[in-house]
Amino acid sequence: LDLGAAWADLVQSSLGVVWACNFAGLLTRCFFTAAGRALRHVGADLDAASSAVSGPTDVVGTRTQSNSTLPEVILELTDRLVMMKPPHWEVYDRQTRLQLSSYLQSVMEDSIPILRDASHQFGFLHRLDVPCSGLVLVATSYQAYYDLQFQLRAGRILRDYVILCHGWVHPSLHEISAHLHWTAEAPTSAGSQGKFSRTLLTVAAHAWHRMYAVSKVCIRIQTGRRHQIRTHFSHVGHPTISDGDLVQTGRSGRNGWVC
Repeated sequence: LDLGAAWADLVQSSLGVVWACNFAGLLTRCFFTAAGRALRHVGADLDAASSAVSGPTDVVGTRTQSNSTLPEVILELTDRLVMMKPPHWEVYDRQTRLQLSSYLQSVMEDSIPILRDASHQFGFLHRLDVPCSGLVLVATSYQAYYDLQFQLRAGRILRDYVILCHGWVHPSLHEISAHLHWTAEAPTSAGSQGKFSRTLLTVAAHAWHRMYAVSKVCIRIQTGRRHQIRTHFSHVGHPTISDGDLVQTGRSGRNGWVC
């Protein structure tokens, strides 16, 4: 659905202000309540006005597929659900053959317009990198979409992950703060330019396999930048296992023993 450029900009700007206030510790109860109510009203108005939104007609990754681990809806509520994304599936963007958005369209009712609405991320609240597996939150109504977006920007939804990375991460490392920069033509890079990004971490275990050192790390991201986890850990010298884009030459080919 088309909110109109002015309305769309206003909504995104409002979500940005909520995120900035929360990040700075300045999100008051009054503003939190008013902003949440306004955004949920926007979603409710879209639900009331919604009709079928045309989307891709080629469905990739249906239940009949036998050569790949399939996604699974593990929790379904009235207006939102949680999916388990297997490795090698893309949430959306159609850069790979296995599309989580197309799979969800194929198994859910056609009467859910947001699942075919690219302007609202096909209902997906967030993404995971293609090589990764994990839980993905999906809204099945516009009101739920804006409610979840608001909660995410206000810090009411926590995003925790567990990764394996190369080398032994020092147990004293509990935070990675580095600006991230990316363009359509270039991968995400960490340094002094770009958007401020922060990843919190706790080292859970160290291990050896043959001659390779590995760390198991528990992570909580406080910002949700593109390829944040992969880029942050590569930046501190501990690229994630099975990350062919960011792992040094010769190392990514030896990841099969653990993945």
